[in-house]
Amino acid sequence: MKQARCFHAIVEYDSCIAPRDLALELRDFRLLRAVETEGSLARASLRLHLTPSALSHHLLALESRVGSPLCQRAGRRMWLTPAGMRLAEAGGRVLEAVAEAERAVAGAEAARSVLRLATECHTTYYWLPSVIATYEKRYPTIDVRLGAESSSDPIADVIAGQVDIAIVSRRARDRRLYYMPLFRDEMVALVSPGHPWAGRSSVVAADFASEHLIHYSASRSELTVFKEVLRPAGVQPRRLSPVLLTEAILEMVKSGLGVAVLAHWAAAPYLERGQVKAVRITGRGLRRQWCAAMRSGVERIPSVRHLVEALRVPGIFKVSTKR
Repeated sequence: MKQARCFHAIVEYDSCIAPRDLALELRDFRLLRAVETEGSLARASLRLHLTPSALSHHLLALESRVGSPLCQRAGRRMWLTPAGMRLAEAGGRVLEAVAEAERAVAGAEAARSVLRLATECHTTYYWLPSVIATYEKRYPTIDVRLGAESSSDPIADVIAGQVDIAIVSRRARDRRLYYMPLFRDEMVALVSPGHPWAGRSSVVAADFASEHLIHYSASRSELTVFKEVLRPAGVQPRRLSPVLLTEAILEMVKSGLGVAVLAHWAAAPYLERGQVKAVRITGRGLRRQWCAAMRSGVERIPSVRHLVEALRVPGIFKVSTKR
């Protein structure tokens, strides 16, 4: 904090100092403390990195403002008067309070750094918050800020500097970007226990032609089942119903209103309770590779590497279509 910053301080004075509100500066208190500690104006000037002449003028101006002598001189020796001691004592408390505030502010700034995280798919919110909570407990100086909503184009947000890391399953070819692999998951067809597919090990694109497909309310160009399965095969389901929430999709499937294609882990609670059945899409399965996308160079930051490691959640994405 610069010495020239001023403030009004009300302190207790001896009767030799007329009571008044004085415009005292931090440098005034530092001057008195230096004189008290060093015992001479010459050594005090060295302590404060000022010339003896400048310090002498400062002391005279301070005594004029206070209206009372603050120092006594005997040759080269100098010590504080009773009034100077009282003012130095009060000033010491002020300087310590200011120093403590500066340390607190500097410590708060140095103690926490922010990593901004985004994801292309809002279903990751089923597991992502718990991963972040565990990471922040392990690294308490890092504040991971997760976007309130999934972005329609998290890669663009990374390039624009609005996001540090984006969890994506689609890669954009751009030299400004760097990708770190996270995990692979599998998209499966979900049906009610009484659906004809429930007894099958897999389905293919043509099987969807006679089905009512319940899907996320998003552009079909963004949905994996359309991009990777239906459109390449030229298949159009009999009926399409866009739905916003994962739970709503699963409840509709459970009731036998249609079929859906979701990540296996997104339907895990319903699968564990036997409320829906998972069927592999094609014999090889419809798998996705998820990555952490960031601007080139960011991957060298230790906190980023640690967060990417935390996002490689082992065990969550194991897939089983056994009934």
